[in-house]
Amino acid sequence: MMKNTRDLEWDNLARFEITVDSGSDALYANGFQQVKLRVEVQASLNGMEVVLSDSEMAGIQLVRSDTNEALVWISMDELPADGWAGNTHRLEQFDYYGASRAESSALRSDNAVEDKGTRLRPQVRELWVQTTALDPLRIGARVTRQTDSEPFNTYDSDFENNEVVLKPQRIPARNPSNYTLEKTKIEPDSDADLDYDTLDYYALGINFEGRPLYFRSFRWNGFEGMYGHLVGSPLRGACVGYSSPGSVGIAWPPMFSGRPPLLESTPPEGVVTFVLQRWSNYNGPAGQSVRTAQVEATDSLGNPHTLTMTLSASLRALSFS
Repeated sequence: MMKNTRDLEWDNLARFEITVDSGSDALYANGFQQVKLRVEVQASLNGMEVVLSDSEMAGIQLVRSDTNEALVWISMDELPADGWAGNTHRLEQFDYYGASRAESSALRSDNAVEDKGTRLRPQVRELWVQTTALDPLRIGARVTRQTDSEPFNTYDSDFENNEVVLKPQRIPARNPSNYTLEKTKIEPDSDADLDYDTLDYYALGINFEGRPLYFRSFRWNGFEGMYGHLVGSPLRGACVGYSSPGSVGIAWPPMFSGRPPLLESTPPEGVVTFVLQRWSNYNGPAGQSVRTAQVEATDSLGNPHTLTMTLSASLRALSFS
């Protein structure tokens, strides 16, 4: 009867391979997008198949094939400090290179693999890599027996898949045609370009190479909102706030007391909703205005965006550039 135990120390690896498991060996060099790697290992002792211990599996490292140096592990909220880093967790908010949102979510997790002549399924460790570097990198995997300091490296073996080559891609140049800003709602139900005491809602969307992307983070850059007023009596004015992706709350300039209500429902995934509120009796700071402000955002591929939002001099419209 074949033994399958973690109590026996293995002396040989019948399989030790590493493959790309996220559909592409490419990734944007933005520090957020990941490539998923799959390490398969199958050990034996005197020809009998045995199982690596939990600590041995957890100790598997990703290693640069050219320098023999292990990649540094980073946490969920860190960026690679020296160009390349490994992660034991998937950053779910970012899609894989070349994959749609649905395709990224549907990629396998510890599925069965093709039988290559051994009786036990291989043990599997799933790991991820992120980078801010632009040069390709050859990566292998390393495992060490818990009673031995001598490591086993995939790239030192004759196994078919003993290393992967990851290929960073430059962050795409910003193109205004990748964005849409659409007025979606007016309250009350009237022509907001002429009336005051209104709320105008704008949806900011993003696309790339003909398919939709999603904003994952969004914030003003150095500002707390946009606002201004017209000269006259009573004082007519306006201010602009926004609802972050996935939120119904509105980030509003703190100097205003009359804030618009929460959104009636959560916007579509990854869409930012701007709210332009106008008053016929403005209670904001007189003589002050912020009608042009930058916003910084990150999309679902991990790439950064900087947009300039502008409130028109008439306070009637919101635009971007």
